Amino acid sequence: MPERYSGATEAARGRLRVVVKTAAAPAAQATDITNPAEHPAPITVTIDGNTFSDGQDTLPGYDDFACTPIPNVQYDFANNELQYYDGDGNLVKTVHWTEWSRISSYQTWADQQKASSPPSSGSDAAAPGGSGSSGSSPSTTTPGPSGDASTAPASPAAPVEVEASKVKAGKVKGAVTKAPTSRKKGAYKVTITAPKGDAVATGRVTIKLVNGKTKKRSSGDLIKGVATLSLPKLATGTWKVTISWPGDTKHLAASTAGGTVKVKR
Repeated sequence: MPERYSGATEAARGRLRVVVKTAAAPAAQATDITNPAEHPAPITVTIDGNTFSDGQDTLPGYDDFACTPIPNVQYDFANNELQYYDGDGNLVKTVHWTEWSRISSYQTWADQQKASSPPSSGSDAAAPGGSGSSGSSPSTTTPGPSGDASTAPASPAAPVEVEASKVKAGKVKGAVTKAPTSRKKGAYKVTITAPKGDAVATGRVTIKLVNGKTKKRSSGDLIKGVATLSLPKLATGTWKVTISWPGDTKHLAASTAGGTVKVKR
């Protein structure tokens, strides 16, 4: 299962981060599409009481008419998909999308796939990264609001070269520190250990929780290589956890399985 990362400005070229949840509301709408998509996929989605239109302009994750960022959107590059979440991390809608040229993080992701994949005979294409590999880049990212140090769409996106000095992170592991229930939130700790003598891992980590067709997510910032994330209220059952980290200026992106969260009540 391809992993997902998890905008209006980008803090540093080539740096991928997942955005903090926002409470953006759509502005007054115009009537024309500024940059019509070649392969449009019109969608209307309501997130936390606010309704947005997307899929007609070449800038996905932004309202087509108001030109404002849609909160809690994730880009799944490997599966060519836009994912819309509400403020509680519940997946609301998805739509197929193929025009990524204005998303600067797409080129970075594609370059990282090439850098971390061995060349295959008869083809120069790099295979999308999958879960469980600490050296391959997660396939999704999230647009963020202005001022947040997150990945942002660019117009147009300039090619971004992967820094040759970047190295793989050490161990990436996670554990439940406070079990959630259907009525109370919990907590989950992610630890990224850098190689001996290397810089401490920084940036934002995202976990995705899946139980059947239900998906939720949570994000948190690394402090000295450790991030404590809030777990939302979860329905009873077993939730599979996947950890994704977009890397930083010294380390390549990483993704791995994070065990399970069992909710009994």
